[in-house]
Parts: sequence; structure tokens; C-alpha cells
Amino acid sequence: MTRIVVHIEELTLHGFDATSRDAVGDAARAEIARRLETGDLPSSWRQGATIERISTGETRLPAAPGQSGVAIGAAVHQAMVGAQGGRPS
Repeated sequence: MTRIVVHIEELTLHGFDATSRDAVGDAARAEIARRLETGDLPSSWRQGATIERISTGETRLPAAPGQSGVAIGAAVHQAMVGAQGGRPS
């Protein structure tokens, strides 16, 4: 079993109401974890990997905070995997 530790120091989101922050963050965190647990990982991650910075670019999001969080989590996961030369799932 491979252990993966993800530390996101800062996630900058524009256009969200402050009251939605926790719901969006929780949903994004859960989606990143789900995708890492069930997806193929780049082989370079087996030796350890550090990604200093990623950008998902502009991402269209659903209006509901929880669903927006899932979409954000998916975009972050794809950017992480892509940054390490893997295939986004």
C-alpha cells in the first residue's frame, strides 16, 4: 500500500461567499482523497514527489458549494498528476 501525504498550503478561490468556504474546502479535500485512493498514480510518486505549485487555470464550477468543491478537487487532482507526468483520471 502506498501512503500519500498531500499538504495544500493555500487554495485561492475567487467568487465564493465567505460562508461557503468550509463546504467548498471539505468537498475539495474529499474529492482529492477519493481520486488518489482509486486512481492510477504516476510511477514517479513511488520514489517520492514534491510539487511546489500547480495551477488549474480557469475552471467552470457548479453553483452549489459542495458540488463546486468536488469540481475543484477534480481539477486539483488532475493538475497534481499532470505536474508529475502522469495521466489525469
